Amino acid sequence: MYASTHHLPVEQQLAIAIRLFTRVRWIPPLAILGGGVFFKEVLGLNLSIEALAQIAVWIIAYNVYLMRRQICSTGAAVPDLLRCANLHMFFDYFSITLLVYYTGGVLSPLVWFYSIHIIMSCIFFKRKKVLLWTGILWLALAALFLGEFFGWLPHQCVYGVSFDGLHRRPGFILAVLGGAALLWGSLIWLVTMIVERVRVAEQDERTLQVQYKQALDDLTESEKRRTLYRRVLTHELRSPVAAAQSLVRIMNTGAFGELPERQRGVIERVGNRLDQMELMVRDLLTMERIGREEFKLETVPLAPLLKEIVEMYLPQMEEHRLRQEISIDPQAVALADPEDLRTIFSNLISNAVKYNRDEGLIRIRAEARDGAIHLEIADTGIGIPKGDQKRLFEDFYRATNAKEHTVQGTGLGLSIVKSLVRQNNGLIELESVENQGTTIRLALPRATGSD
Repeated sequence: MYASTHHLPVEQQLAIAIRLFTRVRWIPPLAILGGGVFFKEVLGLNLSIEALAQIAVWIIAYNVYLMRRQICSTGAAVPDLLRCANLHMFFDYFSITLLVYYTGGVLSPLVWFYSIHIIMSCIFFKRKKVLLWTGILWLALAALFLGEFFGWLPHQCVYGVSFDGLHRRPGFILAVLGGAALLWGSLIWLVTMIVERVRVAEQDERTLQVQYKQALDDLTESEKRRTLYRRVLTHELRSPVAAAQSLVRIMNTGAFGELPERQRGVIERVGNRLDQMELMVRDLLTMERIGREEFKLETVPLAPLLKEIVEMYLPQMEEHRLRQEISIDPQAVALADPEDLRTIFSNLISNAVKYNRDEGLIRIRAEARDGAIHLEIADTGIGIPKGDQKRLFEDFYRATNAKEHTVQGTGLGLSIVKSLVRQNNGLIELESVENQGTTIRLALPRATGSD
């Protein structure tokens, strides 16, 4: 029940400790009676069983009284439980003092049993209160010993004649009182130091948790604002960009009259810029959808999907006289979101076409092995400089030679691909040599029963 309390806040740990302390309080009365009978009958000590029985009954009586009080109930708050612990300490110290008296006074080994309660009080209370309690206890003990020393209290001769008279020796009394003061003082210093450090560490941890939660809330709110801004911006841009593209196309058809060569060049550059902006808007919308739309895992045969996407880019491939090597395992059936796969493959094949050289090669392979689908999309194009490869999957980042090779590109394609691959529980890695080409390798979950 208490095995994992170290994960709880200090207040809850304290409440659990106090409740446990109150539950085990029924053991001492039985121990007093059993121990008294054993030491008297077996070891022959001159103990008053009647006095010990009365003390045991007294302990049971105040236990029952305290358990019935609201401040000691199971559901009581920590401050009430601390007041309950105060009352327990008061009655317990009084009871132990009686036991010390009836088991030999200054000769009683029970003098050192106070240490258990002192350790408990160090856990429950602040150091000042512990010192106050212990000081009162030490004075009460000193009063008991002095009462026996001066004959105000009859000495209980428990251990026989050989020890008789020690209670009247000032040196022995001072040694016991001094030893008790030294032991209890050391316990208080050591235990309260440990407890206070634990409490400070707990407070620091709580402060860090509050700060972490605040930072997380701020980050979440910032991300929401950023997403909303991006969504509004892209949606607002999409319509005017599409309208401007339509106007440029109409002008290029000569609907407004034949354009001079110089004006036609300007219109062509405007059209290219609008196409670039349209790509940017499309990629931003794709990024905005990642993680928000309902995620649907389906069995997706890769052969027809890849064939369809390759056919989309055939005109560009033919324009640049690109060769194809396509090898797709019929058993390559992925467990993924179909639209995500379409976006992933479209981006990768588009890059293989766009950044390739005339008469270059595009190689597409897919095979099912080791419980996964392994894909490879490679080209013999411009490659990627080694210094750019680490940042290539960052948002809006384009390799230096990519900017020189073609105007078109937003720097979002590979970032989108990586996000979607991860979303579909896949892996992606890139291998490239500048001026020799680039290879993208993917590993995607394989649909069960696709053999």
